[in-house]
Amino acid sequence: MKDLYKLIANVLLAGASAQGPQELLADVTESVTTTMDWLCGQVFARDEQLDRLIYVPVGRFRMDDVQVTSTEPKHRLLNGEEIAARAGKEQKSIWLGPDEFAKLVSAPVLAKDTPVRSVVAMPLKHKGSVLAVFEFFMSAEKFSPEVLAALDSLSTSLGAIYYRQIAVLTASEHHVETQILLDLITARVWHKDTHNRILRANKAGGRNAQYDA
Repeated sequence: MKDLYKLIANVLLAGASAQGPQELLADVTESVTTTMDWLCGQVFARDEQLDRLIYVPVGRFRMDDVQVTSTEPKHRLLNGEEIAARAGKEQKSIWLGPDEFAKLVSAPVLAKDTPVRSVVAMPLKHKGSVLAVFEFFMSAEKFSPEVLAALDSLSTSLGAIYYRQIAVLTASEHHVETQILLDLITARVWHKDTHNRILRANKAGGRNAQYDA
């Protein structure tokens, strides 16, 4: 039970303190693998249109200790898309034990000279949509239902945080793109509030109004 409380606290802290969606994926993956002393992890996330899962190499955890006897890159475990897709479809955290995991892996997978025998897939959920799926690999042949339930309860809270960070990043990028277009206009352009205060201006308008765009 103590490990469960530690897991929940560490994961929520990692998610809440992340400075952006990509960092959230990395921090949460690292937090879960180190808190539970699991072997490694990887992430699949939705693309910009939220219509398909794509692999996201987060690269800040212990994947350097993983070797896959295959032509695939060692940081991407085989058939991860299938595992992620199943968790996404069911919209809940799942554990695949040794028998199921062996069917999805076509080559030996080693971590710290220890065979990877099972995997947990944890979807990141927000308002009925799956935004990302975390996969955590381990040598365990059995798994605690309490830990699986804890990960599933975390997925909604983290999903809300992740969704907000995507929205903020998108709005910021849109703001920059709009400003670039405005600055190309040689005429003065201002955006004012109801009190005639300048909220935004292009370069020409900023020089005229002594406003730094």
